[in-house]
Amino acid sequence: MTTTLEACFKTAESTAEKDLEEREKELSEEESGISEQRVRLEAERSIEFYEELASDKFATAAPSIMQGFLAHGDACTQLEAEALQLAMTQPTLAEDEYSPMRPYNAMLDRLDNLQREQRELHASIVSLTQRDDSIEAEEDVDQPSARSQLIHVFSACLPVLQARAANLHMAYELLEGAKENLAMSLHLESLEFEDD
Repeated sequence: MTTTLEACFKTAESTAEKDLEEREKELSEEESGISEQRVRLEAERSIEFYEELASDKFATAAPSIMQGFLAHGDACTQLEAEALQLAMTQPTLAEDEYSPMRPYNAMLDRLDNLQREQRELHASIVSLTQRDDSIEAEEDVDQPSARSQLIHVFSACLPVLQARAANLHMAYELLEGAKENLAMSLHLESLEFEDD
């Protein structure tokens, strides 16, 4: 009886080992298939991302808008510093005898141009980031499209543009005040000359 039990045990054990080996082979084949599918899926997603970038207006408009945004930021920083410097130092008559207001007027014109560029950039970004209902319906919630990923980047630029607009407006008002102060100073100087 012990030998029969041992024989049954060995038979069951060998059968179980064979079943485990077969199952192990099946699982390794399935895992290799799954890993191949995962690699293929990631490659397909990358291809879709790049094809989508190249297929719509983002391919042409987005780079130029972003370059314009960055250049505008540099120009604003430089011009705001120049405006502050000009407002803090009043030009003397020796610098521009015929028109001491010329530096102020030139700086105000440059500020006007930057404010106009800011409005144009804002409008460009808004039009670029407006959602199309047909695109929105096709989007996969788990894997956002290239367009939706870029929309977030460009949408983050809008508050920065609004802050720049406020800074440019403040610089404009500062220069207007400095210009008025210079005009009053010149008027007082002219009154002093008349009294003499």
